[in-house]
Amino acid sequence: MTREEIVARITDGGSRDLSGVDLHSVDLRGVDLRGANFARANLQGANLAEVDLTGAVLVDANLCGATLSDANLSSADLGNANCLRTGAGESPVILVRADLTGANLLGCNLANADLTEANLTGAMLREANLASARLTGATLDRAVLDGTNLRHARLEGTSLRGADLATADLTRAICRGADFSGAMLHRANLEQSDLTAASLDGADLSEADLECADLRRASFRNAILFRADFDGARIEGALFQEANRTGACNLKG
Repeated sequence: MTREEIVARITDGGSRDLSGVDLHSVDLRGVDLRGANFARANLQGANLAEVDLTGAVLVDANLCGATLSDANLSSADLGNANCLRTGAGESPVILVRADLTGANLLGCNLANADLTEANLTGAMLREANLASARLTGATLDRAVLDGTNLRHARLEGTSLRGADLATADLTRAICRGADFSGAMLHRANLEQSDLTAASLDGADLSEADLECADLRRASFRNAILFRADFDGARIEGALFQEANRTGACNLKG
């Protein structure tokens, strides 16, 4: 379908059911697609920049290489959507500054995606794949990320206040200056991650793996560090005032 055909179809109260439709490389920049159904649709390489997708359904949709910069996806359902690069030379999905407030991204494949400065406040990202994703400056306050793959992800200056990252994998993630205040990181894997100058005040890091992590100048005030493993971690200048260090392994100073 072309842009003109889609606009004509949804205009004047027409059907917004585009489930299973092939929309490969279609240009829908700026179109109002609130509440549209794109379940199982092929949106590979589509231009969805500045599109209003509030409450839209994109379950099992193919978004490989799609551009959604400045799009509004608040309360949208992207459960199991595929945003992964499928071959050499293909670009990852672009969600720069996208509004994904409260969106459902359960199990969504966002590996390599660019979510720079995106708003994912309260989003559901349980068991999603965000490996090597760029989340620099993004907001994930109160987001659900338990069991999520964040290996090698870039989280510089990212806000994850009150987020649930229990059992999440942040191996070698770059989290310089990130805010994990009050976050749940129980049994999270932070091995070899860069948490330089990050805030983990009040966070629950019980049984977390911080082996060989860079924690210089990080703040752990009032954090729960029960049985957390700090073997080989760099902690110069880190703050641990009022932290519960009971049973913490290899934490000196």
